[in-house]
Amino acid sequence: NGRRFSEPGLGIRATPSFAIQSTDAIYGVGSCFARAVAYIMAHRGQPVSFGGLCHRYNVFNILQTMRWALEGGFGPNHLIPMDNGRIFDPHG
Repeated sequence: NGRRFSEPGLGIRATPSFAIQSTDAIYGVGSCFARAVAYIMAHRGQPVSFGGLCHRYNVFNILQTMRWALEGGFGPNHLIPMDNGRIFDPHG
């Protein structure tokens, strides 16, 4: 609700430094808040994708995800083999 930003004692100024066009594709990453924002944007016709990723719960996990995407990706060395023959992904 935009009325909250106009309350005099809050000291909040909503002055975006950029604009998102309706044709801009958005890549989302984050937790339930990011998914809620993406849901609203997609409902309004904005192309939004999380690239098949599950939630990312903190900035360190988001940073690692971005590094993997930009610097060579996620590989077998990021997984932990378990005694029962299964593989554990500590990043998922």
